[in-house]
Amino acid sequence: MQDVGQSASGPASTGRRGALTRPLAAAIAVAVLVRSAVFLVTMRWPVANERGVPVAPGLPQGYFDYDFYVQWLGRFSESWPTVVLDFVRFYQDPFHVVIQVPGPLFPALLGLTGFATGFFWPLLAIYLVLSIVTAAAWLWWLSSHGVGGPWLIAFALIPNPIWFILAVSTDLLFAAEFAMFFLAYSGRPNARNTTIWMSALALMVLTRPNGFTVVLFVVAHLGWSVVRHRRRLSPGRTAAFLTLLALSGLYVFPYAMAEFAKQSSDLPYFGRTAGEYLAGLWPGLPGLLNLGTSWLALVAAKCLYFVGLRPSYGVTEWPFVVARGAAGIVLLPGLITIWFLAPAWQRALLATYCAPVFLGPTQDRYCLPVYPILFLYGVQSYRWAWAALGRHVPRRVEPAS
Repeated sequence: MQDVGQSASGPASTGRRGALTRPLAAAIAVAVLVRSAVFLVTMRWPVANERGVPVAPGLPQGYFDYDFYVQWLGRFSESWPTVVLDFVRFYQDPFHVVIQVPGPLFPALLGLTGFATGFFWPLLAIYLVLSIVTAAAWLWWLSSHGVGGPWLIAFALIPNPIWFILAVSTDLLFAAEFAMFFLAYSGRPNARNTTIWMSALALMVLTRPNGFTVVLFVVAHLGWSVVRHRRRLSPGRTAAFLTLLALSGLYVFPYAMAEFAKQSSDLPYFGRTAGEYLAGLWPGLPGLLNLGTSWLALVAAKCLYFVGLRPSYGVTEWPFVVARGAAGIVLLPGLITIWFLAPAWQRALLATYCAPVFLGPTQDRYCLPVYPILFLYGVQSYRWAWAALGRHVPRRVEPAS
């Protein structure tokens, strides 16, 4: 949806949108084979996460947040009134009461599929299919915007989204919902696409607090488009969006406050916490110079962590650290050039999505929903660099209009 539902193809369309070319088919085949192979191989040979805990299909989940979601499954199942009372207690004293209530969709999946009680296979199968379908959808999108075969193969091999088949969490689920939203929102303005992106919007809000940022973007984009084109919006549609914005905001605000509180104390960036960066890393420098350079260093560190160019949080062996960070070599230039190349609505979407991520603990798993968009502009950056070195004009990646 551009300008409240205008087609995304526009002047940037390659004329091949939707065509299953040989490079695209090969990349999709690679994505399917690699994901299936990792799923099957790790059943025999588990891999360790950053805490050193083995991860594989059929093994209990070993990441910190998993127990948090299982506990909330119990609370959602037993007593919704007590959850409501938690919100009432928070809003009576929001600066002293700390609560984190997750979206109910993922805990519900853990319960409905039996995953929380040790029956792992149904949800694992869902995640495998979800990863394959999401990868195929983004590969189609990248191909339709001029990304060639070698780059498509590289995209299919990026290990970060494959990892989240095994580490069953909200990350892959939210990334799939975001893909569903983005591809429909940027598509042709028809009832089918509108139904898809609105459904995806609701699912994102029910999955993770980050979903609120996408709601905020849609409301702002909708309002701007109405003002710009002097259109009337039906009172029912206006009320629906504003109600969704208000309810989702009230729901996620306590969670966001708790996450922002972790900003200065929990997650280190290259061995220093955000609080240390904010206080100044170089006390020998004049005050303003110390603070200015330290804050810029924090922004740079967060950008590197966001795209996966970071050391291990724990005991991960160096080949896995290198493999995980390899995608960042493409994503980092994309994170820079997107602000100059992308249409205004995409820049607004990325800014709205990234703002709370960068204000709170910044991790590469939060890049998972938007990394295909960054990948597109990263490819363009490398083509420009190659053109500068070779002094010829490269085949241009189409802007994701």
